[in-house]
Amino acid sequence: MISKNALCLLIYCFIGNLTFAQYSEVIRTGRPGQAITPFTPGKNVYQIQTGIETGKSGFREENTKKLTYFSSNLFLRAGLTERLEINSTFDYRTENDRRIPSDSKESGLSRVNAGMRYLLKNMENQFPAIAVQYTVQLNTFRTASSEGDISNTLLFGSSQNLGKNTSLSLNAGIDYNFKSDNVQGLYVINLGYSFTSKISGFAEVYGNWNGASIKTYFNTGIGILVNENLLIYIFGGYGKKKKKKFFFGSAGLSYRFTHFRKL
Repeated sequence: MISKNALCLLIYCFIGNLTFAQYSEVIRTGRPGQAITPFTPGKNVYQIQTGIETGKSGFREENTKKLTYFSSNLFLRAGLTERLEINSTFDYRTENDRRIPSDSKESGLSRVNAGMRYLLKNMENQFPAIAVQYTVQLNTFRTASSEGDISNTLLFGSSQNLGKNTSLSLNAGIDYNFKSDNVQGLYVINLGYSFTSKISGFAEVYGNWNGASIKTYFNTGIGILVNENLLIYIFGGYGKKKKKKFFFGSAGLSYRFTHFRKL
C-alpha cells in the first residue's frame, strides 16, 4: 500500500511535469529535415512552417520512366497548453508521371492532415525530451503515385544533446492505411550540429519498413536563425532501392506568433 508521503510526492511530480514551462525564447521547429522534435510551441503560441519542394524518381535501367513533381506545403501549429499542440498540414502538388503507359499530369491539393502532439517528458541533463504525435491524413491525388486514401500515424519522437553543439533526434512509429489494410513502421535518425548561434546543419536517415522490404533515404541541409521567431532553411535528399532511385530539394521558413501569449 502506498504511504501518504509517497502519494503526495507522486502527485507533486505529476503536476510539476504538466506545468513545466515549455515556451522557449527561440523558435523550435522540426525544419529542416523529416524528423519531428518533441517540443511544442507553448500555450497561446502559433507557428507556421511553409516551403517548396521539387523531386524526381525513376529507374536506373530506363531513364525515360520517371516521376517528377513540384509541391508547396503549409504546416500550422497551435499551442493549447505548454505541452499540448494541435497541427495541420496542406500540400499542393504538380506531378508528371511517366512510369505508366501514357503520361499523366495532375495538379491540386495532394495531402491534408490533422493531428496533435503532446510532450511527455522535457529534456533534463542527459535525458532526452520525449513526445507522441498522432496524425490522420487524407491523400487526395488519384495518380499512380498515390492511392487517394486515408491513413493514420502514431509517432514517438525524442531529442537530446550529445555535447555543446551536437544533438540527436529519433523518431519511431507506425502508419496504418485504411484502404489497403497495410501497416508499416516508420523511423528517422537525425544528427544535428550548431556551427554558430545562428547557423545549424544536420544529416539524417529515414524510411519505412514492412514484412517484405525496408526503404531508406538520406538527406542533409542547413537552417539559419534570422531572429528569435524566424528560421529559414534549405535541404535535399536521396535514396534508392534496387532499381528505383529518388532525390529532392526543399527550401522554406518557420515563423511563430507570440503576440497572444500572456506573460
